[in-house]
Amino acid sequence: RHKTYFVLLIISYFISTLFLTSCNSHKEATGPGDKIFVVADSSTFEKTKDIFKSTFEKTIFTPQAEKSFELLRVDLSELEKVKHYKHLILIALSSSGAKEYDFITSVLDSKQKAEVAAGKKFIFLKKNLWKNNQLVMILVQADIELLKKDIVANSEFLMKCFYKESGKRIYDALLNSDFEKKDIEEKLYKDYGW
Repeated sequence: RHKTYFVLLIISYFISTLFLTSCNSHKEATGPGDKIFVVADSSTFEKTKDIFKSTFEKTIFTPQAEKSFELLRVDLSELEKVKHYKHLILIALSSSGAKEYDFITSVLDSKQKAEVAAGKKFIFLKKNLWKNNQLVMILVQADIELLKKDIVANSEFLMKCFYKESGKRIYDALLNSDFEKKDIEEKLYKDYGW
């Protein structure tokens, strides 16, 4: 009888563990908040690099001069290595027929694919695509000149998307009760009045 109880206990433990890990499979995005990993073929990235840098690598003074974000290009074959990061940009040209375009269309839904085919939209934002608190920006255009033109025309919006996500993460972290130390707060107030 004890043996049956023990076996049932072990089985229920494993089932509970399996259930809890499967519920938490979409874990938090990790890595530095000031890095944006750009998944693009080398040719497309080289032709757009200056425009991307002027859009995302703006200098801010804190009071020391720093880049707002740093762009790091990776090849599609390296996507698995960076899928867990907070900020990603996926770029493809629909006219190229490259593997990047095939991959991006596999991530888009049917309505978004139709918008790309019709040339109606070139920016798609995917929040929490692979991880929680992650922003994946997808940029798809017919050719390199249209892509460059659209990035310049929408540069402020593109930048604000990442600023907004970064700001939200900071705000959520500041309001996280896990970081509150009520006992220390009370002691400081009692001892020093603040």
